[in-house]
Amino acid sequence: MVHPDRAKHIKKLILRPNEIISSMYSAWFDAEGQISEDMIKLAPMLTGLETFIWDGVEPPEEMLWVALRKHCPRLCYIGSTVGGLPLMEDSELFNFSDLKGFSLVVNCRTRLFLNHDSVHKFPDALWNMLLYRCSDLQELTLGGERTTYYSPLFDIRPIVRGRWPKLHTLIFGHTLMQDSSPTTLDWDDMAQEESTKEFSRFISCHPLLKKLHIPYDARFPSLEILNSDVVITEFSGTHFYLSYVLPFSRLTTLRLCSERLQTWRLVDLLPCLRTLHSLSILELWIDMSHRVRASTLRGLTPEKNAAVLETNHIRVFRPLLTACDTLLHLKLVCTTKRKFAFRMKDFWKAIEKGPRLRSLEVQKVYTFNEEKMARSALQIARRVPTLQAITLVYADQHWSGLTPIRIKQKGVYDVCTVSENNFLRLTAEESGKAAQIEIPGPVMTSSSLTRSQISPLSITFLGTASAQPSSTRNHSSLALHLGRDVWLFDCGEATQHQIQKSAVKMGRIEKIFITHTHGVTLLPGCNLHVGVQETIFLVLFRYWQAVSMVLEVLLMVRKIRDLKSIWSNQLVLYVSLISEMLTYTETKPIEIYGPLGTRAYIRNGMTYTHTLLGSPYVVHELRMPSDPQTGDHTSLTRLSCELPSGRNISQVDDVWKDIFKDGIVSVSAAPIHHSVPCVGYVVTEAPVPGKIDPKLYIPDLKRTNTPMSAMRRLQQGESVELSDGTVLQGPPRRKGRKVVILGDTFDPSPIIPLAMDADLLVHEATNAHLPGIDPATKDTDTYESVEARAKSRGHSTPQMAGAFAKRVNARRLILNHFSARYSGAETQEAVEIMNAIGKLAAQEFGREVECAKDLMSSEVK
Repeated sequence: MVHPDRAKHIKKLILRPNEIISSMYSAWFDAEGQISEDMIKLAPMLTGLETFIWDGVEPPEEMLWVALRKHCPRLCYIGSTVGGLPLMEDSELFNFSDLKGFSLVVNCRTRLFLNHDSVHKFPDALWNMLLYRCSDLQELTLGGERTTYYSPLFDIRPIVRGRWPKLHTLIFGHTLMQDSSPTTLDWDDMAQEESTKEFSRFISCHPLLKKLHIPYDARFPSLEILNSDVVITEFSGTHFYLSYVLPFSRLTTLRLCSERLQTWRLVDLLPCLRTLHSLSILELWIDMSHRVRASTLRGLTPEKNAAVLETNHIRVFRPLLTACDTLLHLKLVCTTKRKFAFRMKDFWKAIEKGPRLRSLEVQKVYTFNEEKMARSALQIARRVPTLQAITLVYADQHWSGLTPIRIKQKGVYDVCTVSENNFLRLTAEESGKAAQIEIPGPVMTSSSLTRSQISPLSITFLGTASAQPSSTRNHSSLALHLGRDVWLFDCGEATQHQIQKSAVKMGRIEKIFITHTHGVTLLPGCNLHVGVQETIFLVLFRYWQAVSMVLEVLLMVRKIRDLKSIWSNQLVLYVSLISEMLTYTETKPIEIYGPLGTRAYIRNGMTYTHTLLGSPYVVHELRMPSDPQTGDHTSLTRLSCELPSGRNISQVDDVWKDIFKDGIVSVSAAPIHHSVPCVGYVVTEAPVPGKIDPKLYIPDLKRTNTPMSAMRRLQQGESVELSDGTVLQGPPRRKGRKVVILGDTFDPSPIIPLAMDADLLVHEATNAHLPGIDPATKDTDTYESVEARAKSRGHSTPQMAGAFAKRVNARRLILNHFSARYSGAETQEAVEIMNAIGKLAAQEFGREVECAKDLMSSEVK
């Protein structure tokens, strides 16, 4: 064993001991058995393990569960698989207690190894464990996907007896919740009504439930949760359940890829989509292979009749994809047969006037008259300028949900924009071959600009809690999207998990801005307020060291020369963000800005955790007048991965002006008052081209035979001299956008000179006095006493934030950094409290105020 002492730091382990390949079953079983034995030997070293998921074809050796239960006291999430043999009633898997997460799925895809009874039952021991010994269960997955016609169907009706107050994720596989007898189709109304009541009562008893998956081919009754506090935000399954989910939820994610949607189903889906005002992720499976004859349509309205008879894909897609104006990410799987399929080059017509998409994925059957895939991607990118990523997949032939797709060609395109309507290039990877496609038009190279024009400019709140996180709010952190680039402002503990849940791409993070180092510590996993240590591991390291550590410990004496060739392809280890680790090759340094002590903290963390980096970073410190203006302020020497170009930036006129600046954006900072030294940041966009009226210029250009390319110079505000001596002057440039992001503060007045006329102000509102609304409000409290207490701790109230926003003439104000007593849940009580907090700030601001919640995104216009 190379580094046995490091095994205790592993918290999450997802192990797939076998790829499902064409080989003898005995070979699979022998390989998995050997890995089980190795894991049993490793278990005593995994004292910090919290999550273990076995993702094999067959379940592991029984003694593995015994070893994990004995040696891993922190283990709270268990996952395993169902093999070809029935589950044992006395399995050690069912002897765990106090689990927070549990999953039991089927991976075996071959008919030979499955028990073919019509319905399978889980052992009573499983239900005893879940129902009586796991009262704090938060995530539950039962039954795998139906991957073949022979996938087993599991009866999970005992689940309706479960009551788990903290349950937020519920995923059902190929399961049933109703009578499975041969007379199911003739099921009497009374039995159906009773099943509906039981299932609806079960769902209604879990107010924190956010993620629900009910597959299309499962046998489930309908839902009636009219009087429930349940608010589903992520739903996947069949559109039949939307009518039960939508009225009571704020769906942000909708996946309908387990059900083949045909035209007569799309007619009913469209009105539902129009009611989803918070939807940001949509996945659809559409198949228009079946043509309907007019003679078969009876009893339909003329509108539905016309929709059902429609055979043009684009006309079908357009209303669906434009129904949700908040949509950011779209995945469309179209399995229409080749002779009826659409051409990819026409797809832009369906989304041109749709939402401001950031990513698009389309899977379809290849047609013989398709043009080059890259050309189709270019057409889409030109018509939808907000797109940052496009993925296109062509299949060799028609496929269904139970037959795998045979990929003919796949293209992944990274869209790099120069301005809102002009593209510099698409960086593409097609069928494994890298390509770079130059865009026809004005000649520009990547060196023409230091960065892409900022379009769009938006902000994503990764964490909105103050010192103590909660189940609905993570520690403070937010991401600023500048076109395709991402800057992080503060990075509290578990920000990496929030990034995985959001649209933020790890590889696009290029700068980190720290407001203050209050409460930080070098102990990993502690309650960090501003997780500088996690920030470095998150963005710089890409967990390269963690990967090698896990592999060395797991494989013990086995040597690994290539991360992509592991144990003769018999072991695939999934660790968080492993794809980022394997693909990360960028050498551009990460820039970190923060107050005095940031550089010392990072060096301490790197030194005492023995971290080796494969990529450089640089730290710039903002020095207060009372701070030493030179030196590193630490006895530790600079590490090899830390570039020597880090600056110590002194104040000029009480602010730090232009600590970063290029031709597109600049960043300035100023001290703000808190209980410890703290910084606020101001991000300012450079002046942008003014609005041009072509009618004022084109006549003169035509009269003098001047090329129309002169319009580009005029658009940039330049002057153009014509052949007859006339000088045309372009419109003056407009003021760029300004975003002000404050750290913890009770008085941010020193930043006022920089913050005036901000387009967006992000201000903390830790405490509020909410008599009659917040049940935790003390009878002895007043608005004045709450404000005084907040100030004494270095924080603000909503009224203080509203008053400052008015003082700097901000256009918009978003509050964040809330006390742990203010939940970010969608329950009626939590929503009323947050609305009241917003109104307190609005009374002082004079405009509407938004209260941030985790993973909320907002565009700066």
